[in-house]
Amino acid sequence: MTELAFEARDIVRHFPMKGGAVARAMDGVSFSLRRGETLGLIGESGCGKSTLARILARLDTPDRGEIRLNGRDIGQLGNRAMQPIRRHIQMIFQDAVSSLNPRASAGALVAEPLRLHGVVPRHKIRDRVAELFESVGLPSGLMGRYPHEMSGGQCQRLSIARAISLNPEIIIADEAVSALDVSIQAQVINLLLDVQLRLGLSYIFITHDMALVGVLSHRIAVMYLGRFVEVGPAQDIIQRPKHPYSRALVAASPVPEPCRVRDPSAIINGELPSPINPPPGCAFHPRCQLAQARCRSEAPML
Repeated sequence: MTELAFEARDIVRHFPMKGGAVARAMDGVSFSLRRGETLGLIGESGCGKSTLARILARLDTPDRGEIRLNGRDIGQLGNRAMQPIRRHIQMIFQDAVSSLNPRASAGALVAEPLRLHGVVPRHKIRDRVAELFESVGLPSGLMGRYPHEMSGGQCQRLSIARAISLNPEIIIADEAVSALDVSIQAQVINLLLDVQLRLGLSYIFITHDMALVGVLSHRIAVMYLGRFVEVGPAQDIIQRPKHPYSRALVAASPVPEPCRVRDPSAIINGELPSPINPPPGCAFHPRCQLAQARCRSEAPML
C-alpha cells in the first residue's frame, strides 16, 4: 500500500437555502487513499458522510477543492469527460433494492455497465455476467430474476457484482451492510474482503458501526459537521482516540463487557448542530464536557 490512488484536497460543498441561508454540508475535507487500502468513514447521521460519498463518486460536484485519481483532478469535469473515468470509481449503496432498476433482471443489471463501457465483446457479455455472479456467490440461475424476487443479501451481492464488473480502482460503500441481518452482514463483509484481496481494490467504507469499521479498515476518519476531526490508523482510533468526539463514538459502541465503567467525559448530550449555523471554533464544543474558552473561538488542528 505505497502507491497513492485517490486524493481529496479541501473539498467544500454548500447548499443554498431559502432566505439566503447556506447549509455547509462539506467544509474543507482532505484525505488520501492508497492502493489496496480501506479508509473507514464514521460519524453521526447528518454529519456529511453520504454527501462526501456522492462528491467522491462525482454524482455531485464540489464548490471548491480537488479530487485526484492517479494524479488527475476530476473534481470539476463535466458528464462527457467523466464517462470514461466512471468505470474506475464505483459505488455500493445502503439500500441495495432501491438502487437496482426493478424493471431489469439481475443479469441485465450487471450486463449494463459492460455494454455502456464496451469492456467486453457483446457476444461474451453473458459469460462474463455468469463469472461475476459466481465470484460473489450468486448462482447463475438467478440471472433471470428481478430484484423483488431476491433477498436483501442477494441484492447486495448483486450490487457488488455490478460494482466490480468494470474492474474499478476505488469502491465507495455507503452503509453497505447496515440494512442486512447480522448473519448476512458477515457474509457480505467477508465477500468485500475477498474481492479486495483478489482485485487489489481501494475502499472508502462508510458506516455507523465502530466495531465494524475497526475490523474492515486500515485507517479511520472521524467526521463531524462536514469536517474530519481525527484521522489515524484503525487500531489507534479504536484503542486510543484523541478527539473527544472520537472518544464518545468509541464509548458508545457496545462491547461484551457488562461490568465496564463508561468514561463520564465521553458522554455527549444534545443533537448535531445545524449546518446552516455551525458553532464557531471547534464545532463540537456545545456538546463537549471538556470544552474550554478557547474551544469557542479556535478550531483545533486535525
